Amino acid sequence: MKPAKKPSNKKPVRQVFLQFCLSHGVPKQANTASFEKRLKIKFKEHAQQYLDYLNACATGDADSKTPPYSLIYSSLEFSNALSGQLDAERLGLFTEWMLSQAGDLSGKTIVDIGCGNGLLACFLAQQFPDAQVFAVDINLDATLVTDARAIGLRLENVHTFTGTLASFIKDVPIKADLIVATEVFANAVNADTFVTGKITPAERDIPQQPLTDITFVNSMLADDGLFFSQDSWPYAESLCRWVRICEASGLQFLAYRSKGLTHTDGNGNTQTHPVAVFQKNTTNTLRARREDIISAYGRDSLAMTHIEDNEALADMVFSAWNTTDLYVGKAVFDRLFNLTFISRVGVAGGIGYYYTCTDAGMQSLHYGPSVRLRELLERVKADRKRYAGDGAAISWNTYHPETCASLGLDFEDDA
Repeated sequence: MKPAKKPSNKKPVRQVFLQFCLSHGVPKQANTASFEKRLKIKFKEHAQQYLDYLNACATGDADSKTPPYSLIYSSLEFSNALSGQLDAERLGLFTEWMLSQAGDLSGKTIVDIGCGNGLLACFLAQQFPDAQVFAVDINLDATLVTDARAIGLRLENVHTFTGTLASFIKDVPIKADLIVATEVFANAVNADTFVTGKITPAERDIPQQPLTDITFVNSMLADDGLFFSQDSWPYAESLCRWVRICEASGLQFLAYRSKGLTHTDGNGNTQTHPVAVFQKNTTNTLRARREDIISAYGRDSLAMTHIEDNEALADMVFSAWNTTDLYVGKAVFDRLFNLTFISRVGVAGGIGYYYTCTDAGMQSLHYGPSVRLRELLERVKADRKRYAGDGAAISWNTYHPETCASLGLDFEDDA
């Protein structure tokens, strides 16, 4: 697909999407107390039933994997109220990134898997009126609400379907240019492991079994079509497992189009929403590198910062030293400080790191996605140049030159 053509409105896509929501009955996000108060005032019994369900989930008294869909989609208005709190910000971020990567959707065939109340499907149909948008959900209440939204917007290019992907493919044999699935698959694939993050090092890259629904996605995609999968994977390792499942189902992961999107919810908490992008693997392409998957996960949230308070990342970096170092250098201050600085630069699981320690016990660790290693390298060179100016004896060793070359890195020392 060609680079995206944004909707004609010159505002950022996320802003256009949120305005679309407000214009069609989806309220702004609020803090939890305000949301619950607003819900009770307007919807009374339905609101109390839904809040009771949430409280039961929080205390472990309800099965959070089976939400009360008949309640959530009991009406377009009630569904809108929940979407304003739970979905709109996330979908706005997703839509903006998706449209920046998916190309011009004019005249294309789009499938929204697990369409819910049809907010995303109807937005895309409105922005691209000559596209055909198929909104698929296994829940009849959801597709009825989507129908109500499409009718209210006078959209004739939204086609709802109630049923499984297997039945959809049988009844509607299309080739899709774009397939999207937001918050659909996390509960279907070993959810307990993904949510708790209990993936041991030995399990990280074990072969995965194909997922039936993803094989259907693969068969439905046009040869140059794209599949955008967004689920709230809480850990980069969870995303790795999901990518391996999709690869086993016949898809190819596109790291350069994937991204971990983040936003702050109404209570000030940071939410991470990784978007994994795939295409048909028509050329038997090898599996994606694990470091590229993790880099994609952290693309929006990882900054050049200290790592001491992130035990998982620190463990990954520390355990990889001596095998993934690309450069190790010394700066020895014999005369002035009687101190030796040792610096390491490398890649561990997709994380580019710059670690400095001294024989006096001081240590500092900075990290970022591996695609930003050049920034770390410039920092290393600047530090070493300063050490040399202070009279330190500098030494510099480069390891794994093939990896350096593949990352486009030049480790010539400026000091």
